[in-house]
Formats: sequence, C-alpha cells, structure tokens
Amino acid sequence: MKWGQVGYRNVQGSGLPEATFEFAKSTDGWVRSLSAQAQALWAKSGDGINSLSLPQHLVDSACAAALIADRWISKPMMSLLSESLGLSPDEVRIFYIWLAATHDMGKATVSFQEQLENSEYQYLVDAVIAAGLPMEKSVAETQIERFPHSIASAIILQQWLLEQGCKKPLSNSIASVSGAHHGIADEAINEETLNIFNAFDARWRRVHNELLEGIAEMTGIVPVLENLKKLRRIDSGVLQTLTGLVVMADWIASNVDAFALGGGTQVERVSNADKHVQLTGPWAPAAREWNDIDAEFQQLFSWPSSFKARTVQRVLVEQVKVLKKPSIIILEAETGAGKTEAGLAAAQIIGENTGAQGIFFATPTMATADGLFARTRLWASNSAPSNDAVSLNLAHSKNSLSEDFQDLRFKEIGRDTDEFGNVVARQWFSGRNRGLLSNLVVGTIDQVLMMSLKKRYSMLRHVGIVGKIVIFDEIHSYDVYTSEYIRTTIEWLSSYGVTVIVMTATLPPERRNELIEAYTDAEIPTEFDNAYPLFSIGTDEAVKQIPINPPPTDAVLSLELLGEDEFLTNVEALVGEGGCLLIICNTIARAQSAFRELRERFQDPDEVVLHHSGFIAWERMAKEAKLRKELGPDSHISSGRPSRRIVVATQVAEQSLDIDADALITDFAPMDLLVQRIGRVHRHRRPDSDRPERLREPKVFLRGVEVQPPDLEFESGTAAVYDTKVLISTYRELMDGQGGLRNFRRPDDTAPFVRATYSPGQLVPKGWEVVWNEAVAESNAKKSSALKRSQNFRIPSPWSAKHLKELFDLGIKDSEEAGLAQVRDIEPTIEVIPIVVLENGYRLWGENEQIVDPNEDLDYQTARKLAASTVRLPGRITKFESDFLAVIDALEIGTPISWNKHYLLKGSVALCLEEVGETTLGRHSVRYSSDLGIEILNEGNQ
Repeated sequence: MKWGQVGYRNVQGSGLPEATFEFAKSTDGWVRSLSAQAQALWAKSGDGINSLSLPQHLVDSACAAALIADRWISKPMMSLLSESLGLSPDEVRIFYIWLAATHDMGKATVSFQEQLENSEYQYLVDAVIAAGLPMEKSVAETQIERFPHSIASAIILQQWLLEQGCKKPLSNSIASVSGAHHGIADEAINEETLNIFNAFDARWRRVHNELLEGIAEMTGIVPVLENLKKLRRIDSGVLQTLTGLVVMADWIASNVDAFALGGGTQVERVSNADKHVQLTGPWAPAAREWNDIDAEFQQLFSWPSSFKARTVQRVLVEQVKVLKKPSIIILEAETGAGKTEAGLAAAQIIGENTGAQGIFFATPTMATADGLFARTRLWASNSAPSNDAVSLNLAHSKNSLSEDFQDLRFKEIGRDTDEFGNVVARQWFSGRNRGLLSNLVVGTIDQVLMMSLKKRYSMLRHVGIVGKIVIFDEIHSYDVYTSEYIRTTIEWLSSYGVTVIVMTATLPPERRNELIEAYTDAEIPTEFDNAYPLFSIGTDEAVKQIPINPPPTDAVLSLELLGEDEFLTNVEALVGEGGCLLIICNTIARAQSAFRELRERFQDPDEVVLHHSGFIAWERMAKEAKLRKELGPDSHISSGRPSRRIVVATQVAEQSLDIDADALITDFAPMDLLVQRIGRVHRHRRPDSDRPERLREPKVFLRGVEVQPPDLEFESGTAAVYDTKVLISTYRELMDGQGGLRNFRRPDDTAPFVRATYSPGQLVPKGWEVVWNEAVAESNAKKSSALKRSQNFRIPSPWSAKHLKELFDLGIKDSEEAGLAQVRDIEPTIEVIPIVVLENGYRLWGENEQIVDPNEDLDYQTARKLAASTVRLPGRITKFESDFLAVIDALEIGTPISWNKHYLLKGSVALCLEEVGETTLGRHSVRYSSDLGIEILNEGNQ
C-alpha cells in the first residue's frame, strides 16, 4: 500500500490504521517462535509478578513505530526521509520499523542482564542461566569503564550490517541511531567496544543473530538495505530525525499503561497503546478557495462580517496561495497591522498545500505566548474539519499555570463539545521533551532555538519541528549571541524543508538579509532595501520582495530629553490634571526607585503602579490583566479607564502588553526598542474625552542621558544592558540638528530610523570621534566574545555536520532552565518560591489564613498555588561562585521536604521570609513585597 493511502477505518474493532493492524497481526507469535535462550532475556524487570521479555519489547517497539508511521508522520517529513535516503515511502516505513525493532539489541549482553543479580529480581537472571546463556563477562567487558546497552546495541547492529555487505561508514551511520536512543550520541564504535564484541561468547552471538535475522524477516529490511547501500553515509539531520522517531517508539513501547507487561495478542497490545497515547494525525486544515479574503478572515478568527482584511494580510495571502516550495517569508510592518492573523492565515494556506504536520508559533516571552494561546486555539478550531482531532500545546516552563491550557489538557475527543471543537491537549504530548510533538504549538522562541543546542534528547525537538511551519514573532529584539542561535536554527529548518515565517515591526536590512542567507543561497535583491512595509520570500531558487503600500501617519510624537532632576516635576506637570502615563525603565532597581518617589508624591497610592519581571508569577499575571483591562483598546473614561494612572514598568511593557498611554517617559534604548515603546503611546483611536486636553497630542520624553554630546554618557544601568555603540547611533539619528530631538512620525519613521541606526557604514558628527571609537571597540569585543561563547554550546551547521555525535555534548544539563541559559546570553539566575515562615509551619505568599505543615504531603491546590508563586532572584546575588553556593545552601535548607514529593514542585526551592518579607541569603539581604517585588536591600560587602 502506498504512503498516504493508509486508511483510518476501524479494522476488526481495533481502531488502528489498516497498515498498523496488518503489521501487528503478522508479528503475533514471533516471540513464541524464538529459542528458549532468546525468550529468557528480560527487558523490563516489572512489578515482581510480571516482567517483559526482550523479544516482546522489540516487537512492541516495532509495532509502536508502525503506529507512528501510519498515523503521526506527516507528508513533508516522509518526503524529507524518502528523498534523503533514496527510498520510497514504503521503504522508509520499513527502515524505521526495523530501526525501532533493533534499538535495544544491546540488552542481550551480560552487562545488561546481570544488573538484577542479588536483587529481588534474581529469578530473572536465573532464568537466563537456566536457558543456557553464560553470565560471565569477558576480560574485555570487565575492563571497560562504561558499556551501556545503547552502545552495545550500536556495535551489535554495526557488525551485523557489515555482514550484510554494508560499507563501514554507512554501517556506522545506521548503528548510531541505536547508540543515541537514550538522548545522547556517543562514540559507540571504537577499539574497546570492538574487542568486547569479538569476545562475546558464541552462545550470545547466536542469540544476537537469531533476533536480528528474525527481525529482518519480520520487517522485510533486506531489500531496503540493498537500496541503502548506494549511500556512503546518512545525513546527520536525517539521523537526528530517525533517532527522534525511534525514541518516540521506544517511549511508547516502554509505557506499561500502553504496552502491558504481560499478555494479549500483538493487535490487542498495539490497539491498547493507541487508545492510551492517542496520537493525533498530521494537521489537516480544511480546504479553502481564498477567493474572498475578507470572508475567510472572518471565519478563521470569528470576526464580524464588517471586517475587511488589512493590506499586509491581503498581500501575504495572495503570495502564499501560489507558493509551492519550502520558503522563508519575512513580513515587516508596523505594530497593529494584523501580522499575527496574517501569519496564521499564511500557515493555514501552506498547510493546505503541503500537508504540514502543524505549526510552531514562537513568541518573545511567556506572557506573549499565554496571550496568543487562546487566539490560536480559536483559529485551530475554525481551521480544521470538525471530525479531525488537532493537538495543541503551550510550550514553556510555566504552562501548568495557564488556565486556558489546563482546561484544554483534560478535554477528550467527542466529549464536552464546545466552541473549540476537537482541539485537544493530549496528556502524552505534555510530558517532558514531548511538547513539540503536538500538531500545533505556541511557545517561547527558546523552545525552537534549543534545537540548535547540544542537549540531551534534542532529537525529539528536531522530530517535533520537521514537517511543521515555524512562525517567529518579533524576531528583531535579540542580541548577537541569541541571533547566532537563530541563524543556526534557520539553517537547520531550511535543511529540513520547513517553511519559516518571520514577523517584525523593526528589522534592519542587514538583519533581514542574514535571515534570508541562513535559509537560501539565492541572490538577494537590493532595490527595495528602503521599503516599508515590506514582504520578502526566499526559496532555494530566488528571493522576491514586494513593497506594501504604507499606511497613513497615525501619530506625530514630540521627543524631548529629560534630565534626572526634572523627572518628578515633569510627571506632575504631565498628569496633574489627569491622564495615563507610562514610564519604562531599563532595570528593575531603577523602576523600583522611580515607583517609590512617585508614590510619595501622589496622595492616592493606587494611582501609581509598578510592573516588572521581579514579581511572583501569579501577581505579575494579575497586574498584566488589570493593566490590559484599564488601558486596553476597549476601556474608556466612562467604562474602566482611570482618570489618572502612572504605570512604572521595565521592558515587559515593550511587546507583550496591549496598553494605550497618553504620554511616555522612557529610559534611552536602542532605536528598535524605542519604536516598540513609542508604539504604546496613543496606540488606539479614542474620543477626546478619554484624554486630558494637554495630552491629546502624544508626547515622549527620553531620560537616562547623563552627559550629552560630544562626550555622550548613559545611565549606568542602560549602559550595562545595551550596546553603547547602538545607543550612540540611536541618539545621532534622533537629533534635529539644532540641539534638540526631532519628532517621530509613526509608522513613517520606523524603517528609516532603524535602518540608519544599524547601518554598517555609519558616520558620526564631528567631535564625537573619541566616544564613538571607544564604543565601537567595546561593541566589537563583546560581539567577538558572544560569538565564541555561543559556539561552545551550538551545534554545527547542517551543511558541515557529518556525524550524529557532533550534535551532542554531555556537558550540558538536560533541563529547560539550562537550555534557556545557553540560547540567551544571560547570567543564570535562581528561581525561588517565597513563603512566610511561622512557628507552626508556613503560609503561602498572599495567603493569610492557611498554614501549611512542612512535613505533610501537599494537596494539589496548595502545590499549584506554590508553583504559581515563582520569582527569580536578581542575578547580582549569585554572580560570584562563592555567593551562588551560599545562596543555594540557604535555599535548600529552608525548602520543605514535602515539596520534592509533588510533581509540580520537584526541584523547587523556597525563599523563607520573615513576617516583614525579608531574609538573608549569604551576604545579601533580600525582601519581597507585593508593591515592589523582589529587592536587594544591600549589595553585601564587596
């Protein structure tokens, strides 16, 4: 049966795809046909009553692979494997099932089978001996430091492949898949391991051959191997994908709820696994004509019939309708232009045309991802046929705190029918390292970038993205270090034939070209470099650019410098008669300082609010929700918009908050970020009654410039956070030539200002040479250092990596936190959960009545509240190793023992506070309050 024609009908009540049913049926009885020696080998020790034999686990893995191949693998993934391997889709299926069936051959060794000696499972070892297999290691096996069964699998398989006539490089390539099925590719085949293989007792060798020959006959691999022999080796990306697929099959086969330890026909076993795991098929968006673009947008996003598609949305749809090849698509347009909906609509069309597995929508922050999740769920329910299940996942470390996601997790197909149809969040897909295997994923950009990280089980990240469409939202706002990960990631996406959609409001031409060059070698035109908005599309053949008619000017904002000594009086003058003022600071400490000063100046403390990342998670979410409600597009003076509000915030207000201020005071920042901040001023059209008369013309004030030209100097926090060269370039572009700053026309000035700021051939005004040259030297040194640091953890380009082992590094911890620290150029910080310690227990922050006994097991509600109360300690506390160790010791000592027993809190640490909210960590005094968030009360003795 040809690929893509496999039916999904209920075959004899099994519910399995027809091809899976037939394969499972054909394997029934295979285990019983083997010798007593083979049947005696154990794979899972079980529960003391039931265990699982190695042959049974191998055939279970083969059936799990058949199920994945017939139900889950998408057309683009199958095409990639088929073209790269030179095999037909049917042959690729056979090859994959064979790889899964042989992946644990290394368990048929003394090193593995003897592990249960002198334990309660000794009887399993005795059964092996009774069957006639010796349990004495050879000298070579006793002398090797480590011989895990994954490496044993690789060497056994490699030698068998050589016997089948495969050349050594190809045999090594294929065998490396088995060697990496525990998440790390290793140097499996070397002199030591070959010596072990050659020293295997003949009785063990006979069992190896029996199993391998039996699996070869079961799967029909021999003619497929003949076709593979024309390859010298297999591409590293294809090996990564195949390994990820084998890991999927192994994990399903190893799940005792899916494949029970004992009993049942093979059809019954795989049918039970199918019902337990509930794999969803490739995303299949409903076919649309797209002749009436307005109507299609109305239906997809549940918008009223009066809605008309915006220009950028219309252009994107028209262009992707005729798109036939994997591409990189870059949409540069002003904030509020409807880029999110345009990207989803484009993905819908590409999905229709290509049979894509699904999408990954990558956002800058968790808050952005959370906000987008509900919108994507609605779009997903409108885009897919009602009888098809579509799995949707929220991919970041705090997804358990999203009510929208948790509601979806417990929804089942055919039950609780609601407005979201059959969009589901499968339990199996929510497990560690498995989130990206869902059809549709909304998550932080780090989750995609970690596919370029040398990290354990990265193959699951690769296999989860191959076949998808990846959408990057606001990709402009990343430094050199992270940009290198973006470049490498896009190279890998290109090698996999993944279509990439990039959406941004501010992107320098050089940065745009870097993204395109990472995806294709095609020549990039330059005639539209200065166009804005701009649509670019690159394939392996050509790069095409289409200027989009610019929207009319929506605001002319006056820009003024503001001295530090003018700050308070300026705030009073701006909102003395009312109004909503946004103040953005570049550091938490500076925002806290401004908040304290302003709260003392204004009699009503509720008029001044503080928002930054240093609040515990649930308080931060509550603050964001309140700000959206009060300052969002639907609030008015007569319905929720306050007559006066001063919002002091950090960079968290740049992108993820849809709020509308009457005026802005912001610390100086790079041009593209200033544009984002300016986008929060007069963001929505309002009646005059919503704004005080003196604020009906938008105003922006820039602070943090301590010394003006020619000896430009910026506030210390700003200089520490941003590249001084870029800050100087930004200042230069904002000058009006008469000692002041020019007005900013939005969106007209966005592209030219950003372009000039980042232009490589910049000229500085006369007299600025000294400060400019110093900034350039410092910038170049930082970039060089960042590039070197990123290379330590980044995998090589797909065009240069020849072997699977080049994509891994045992030195990187297998955790999301470690991965995040590597793909972002940030100092690792410690996440804590503040609790107030009492004589008779402790209470959760913000809970005044419930007292928790630290020795008692936690109920779910309490554990979830604690898990939602995380906050990160300021990096300055743990900057030095001695401080880090002292802080960790203090935190671990104070953490209740019961936390480690609950899955929501395992590995978490408590910040034990006194009633006043203070504590000591090493040589630092720390305080947490709901008004100011986390603070360092002293900087310790330096």
